[in-house]
Amino acid sequence: MRVIKQLLRPKLADSPLPAVIEKYLITTPEEPTKFATILLKETKQLLAMDRYERQALSRRKFAVRALDEAKRDGV
Repeated sequence: MRVIKQLLRPKLADSPLPAVIEKYLITTPEEPTKFATILLKETKQLLAMDRYERQALSRRKFAVRALDEAKRDGV
């Protein structure tokens, strides 16, 4: 959903679409269920990447806090 929302933003209207998304938006599927299956697969992959990104950002945040605390304590 985030990708679709970003694509609908005016500032991105003139920029080229990523090849993966463009492939699915431009091609006409042979049947609706095939298209839905493809979108479901891509959505699952995007959700997994989103979870990974959130976890990585959280770990980074805690590492920065630990580093700041260590600097403050003079270690």
